[in-house]
This record gives sequence, structure tokens and C-alpha cells, in this order.
Amino acid sequence: MSQKKPAEQTKDGKEASAIDTEYKVLARNRETTLLEVHLITGKTHQIRAHLAYLGRPVLGDIKYGNRKMNERTGTKTQALCAVRISFLDIPEENTLHYLTGKVIKLKDPQILKQFDALDKNKEGATSWQT
Repeated sequence: MSQKKPAEQTKDGKEASAIDTEYKVLARNRETTLLEVHLITGKTHQIRAHLAYLGRPVLGDIKYGNRKMNERTGTKTQALCAVRISFLDIPEENTLHYLTGKVIKLKDPQILKQFDALDKNKEGATSWQT
């Protein structure tokens, strides 16, 4: 599913650019949803801000998140993890140009175990809260 957040006014009155994010639901439990997210635009805090805008903040996010949910689950860090990063065309003059075309993948991310623990633990505490 693709979602766009419309452009808004910044604090200084200028128009901020719109953001575009694609996501796919991988799993759901009683209160949380595990997503695969693809950034179409690349803005600071894009995933966190966009999901909060849609009413589905990242668990553990103290800036955009749901404080009561974070407290109830004992979550003290963002439940957000990059499992794959793809570097497209980086200009030659950029010191990171050598990464062009590279893909970095994370095997068996801990976040999947953390998601499962949220549903299984009746108290809401997780094994990853420290």
C-alpha cells in the first residue's frame, strides 16, 4: 500500500514537500502490526512521522509515538529496524559512491522476536525493553 502525506506549511511559513511511503503488513497481533516499509522519498524521520500521521505510530517512539502504549508495553526504544538497505545511484563526487548498487541485508532481525513477545506476554513487557 502506498500512502502520501500532503505538503504542509513549515514553522517559517514555507511549504514543506510531500512524503511518499509504501508499506506492506507482514503480521498483526492484538495491538500492533509488523510492517515492511519502503521509502519513496527520503526525509528525516519519514517512517516515524508518516506512521504517526496515519494514526499508527512506531512503538517506542518518544517523539511521534503513543506514550501510554510505550509505558504499557515497557518499550523504551523504537521498534524500528532496517533489514535491507539498497544504495542506488550515488554521484561519483560523493565519498560514498563506492556503495552504488550495493545491498546490505540483516539476517534474522531481533525485531521479529520482539513482535512475537508482545502478543505472548500478558503483562505486555517484552524481552527487548532494556
